[in-house]
Amino acid sequence: MADRNPILPPASADSVQFDPAVLAQRIQELEGVGNLQAGLGVTEGTVSAYNVTTGRGTATTNSGTLSFYNGISTALVIDDIIAIAKTNENKNVVVGIITRPGSTTPVSVPLVLVPPDFPIRTDNRSFPINTTNNPSGVFELAYDLPGAFGYGTDLIIGPKGTTSSTGYTDTNALLRSTATNLNISSTIDGPRYWIDNNGRLIVIDASNQLNYRDTSTGLWTTSTYTNAIYSWDNTYKTLWFTTAGYTGGPFFKFEPTDSAPVAMGALGTGVSNVTNPSNRGILADKGKLAFQSSNNSNGVWVKNSYDSSNFTNNGTAAASFVANRTATIDQSGNIHRTGQNVVSGNYEIRTYTHSTGVTSTADTGITYTNVTNDHLQRTSTGVFVMLCVAREDVIVGGGSALRYISAVALFTGSASSWVYYDTVHYSGSNIGNLVQTNLIEIMSNVYRFGAANTTIFSSGSGSWSTGTYFIHEFTVT
Repeated sequence: MADRNPILPPASADSVQFDPAVLAQRIQELEGVGNLQAGLGVTEGTVSAYNVTTGRGTATTNSGTLSFYNGISTALVIDDIIAIAKTNENKNVVVGIITRPGSTTPVSVPLVLVPPDFPIRTDNRSFPINTTNNPSGVFELAYDLPGAFGYGTDLIIGPKGTTSSTGYTDTNALLRSTATNLNISSTIDGPRYWIDNNGRLIVIDASNQLNYRDTSTGLWTTSTYTNAIYSWDNTYKTLWFTTAGYTGGPFFKFEPTDSAPVAMGALGTGVSNVTNPSNRGILADKGKLAFQSSNNSNGVWVKNSYDSSNFTNNGTAAASFVANRTATIDQSGNIHRTGQNVVSGNYEIRTYTHSTGVTSTADTGITYTNVTNDHLQRTSTGVFVMLCVAREDVIVGGGSALRYISAVALFTGSASSWVYYDTVHYSGSNIGNLVQTNLIEIMSNVYRFGAANTTIFSSGSGSWSTGTYFIHEFTVT
């Protein structure tokens, strides 16, 4: 199992002083399980330095100064007396607070929970799923949790990666509930997959063609919409896309009750159906749909994604704000994306508020150096979830400067923390070699993503064997 955070149950913010017997019991329970080494016990130390954003710090012990990573949910402060254990990779992790100085109020840090069977390997199956070679740069897997496709609950659907110029062959599936593996199509392939509540599977292939499968007959329909830009509302299971030159366009919707894509016209935007507008962006989720184009002075248009109402426009945003890969839209129609803060050099959240038409920023405190934010989501409680590729030593005390790993950070609006990472399945010295699917919210505050190394099909790098591919899941608490 991957070396990952969290490795411990959350500590109570109301009772941060551990009874020694209780702490000893916790350590005994955890030794030899997951990441902690067996039989080593813990070292007592006093915090001498601590960074609440990275969760890293130093402590003074009887044997000298140790660097550590915070493995509990409570942020540390200087002069905390802490219990430190070692991971299987000989890295120091805080497993408890023994006493605290004065009357310091603990700072609450968001956590994630990870099911014990994740990450799931999907490449070593009779019908593998692997999105390693991706010519389009964006890929998504489909997750049929209720079993609407007809094969059982929690069906994971994706392509078989290849070394060919198109990058894929076949559409395969893995039934997580039984580990059953099957081929769905030997002619239709990704890189983007979605499934609606009726079990209709929608696939955008490497040629940008729209393919969809009828649940009752199993037959596929392929439609070509040249230069179409697609976006999926995973909350309402509705596909929206925009392209010019097709009757009734430029906007089209495809919701569960539609038998085929439905032309929706310009929907109040004034966009022509003759020529595709420049620098288009379309973004759907959580019942909202946004559109932006430089032809409209980068005006941002927002509407409900589940009806035929027109868009409304209250302002403009920076060019390609909606089209940015990290962009996400919330239930109020506000759009969020990440970028670099020009003053601090950190990542910042840039928010376009639809009701006012104003863009604001918030510094996350997360370094921009050696970290790539691939995708952004926002939980129902307003916490931002950042899916990243990061150099290991940015996150893990004593980590390698030659490894890049999948990592997740949470940002509350005022504080951030790294809450999940995988140091077992890492890429080599090139940050671009580790590629990840978009972050999908499969249930409220439950997220999945896939990760692969683009050099896998040649010599590979890191510790991954040839053809290895993993799907991760975590819940934000």
